[in-house]
Amino acid sequence: MIKIIEVKTKKQLKEFVEFPNKLYKGNEYYCPPMAQDEFNTFLPDKNPAFEYCESKQFLAYKDGVLVGRIAGIINHTHIERQNKKQIRFARFDAIDDIEVSKALFDAVKTYGIENKMDEMIGPLGFSDTDREDLIYACKNSGDFIALSFCRTAKDIEELRNYCKEKGLVVI
Repeated sequence: MIKIIEVKTKKQLKEFVEFPNKLYKGNEYYCPPMAQDEFNTFLPDKNPAFEYCESKQFLAYKDGVLVGRIAGIINHTHIERQNKKQIRFARFDAIDDIEVSKALFDAVKTYGIENKMDEMIGPLGFSDTDREDLIYACKNSGDFIALSFCRTAKDIEELRNYCKEKGLVVI
């Protein structure tokens, strides 16, 4: 049986942050985020994006074992600018189990419906600036660009193609 829990305590948030380290242990392509930064991302008193966003995080358990996580984010500034009531999903990581994945996405969908959102998009974080940050880094001689997690060579190729589309030099 799958049970979805909304993250409400710091202990649960720690589990949320640390889950990918367990899930991807041994995966040579996994580069863990800085734990404290990831933890602070979801604390309203540490992340200034909470001035215009709200978020809920969810954990999935199967037979009492943590098997997945996902975050739902409502960016009110984006909604106002785009005139689209969209909830974002972020930080989706789960075992290879369709029922676990469905339960996690359903949790974000329900959160969106409760807040009168019309659609779910993602994966997207709190900010709309990921691509703009990429362009800025390339145009201003950034030493390197790092993706938060690359499972395959295709992830790298997508980044390279995006840079090329924007007229950036790709080595």
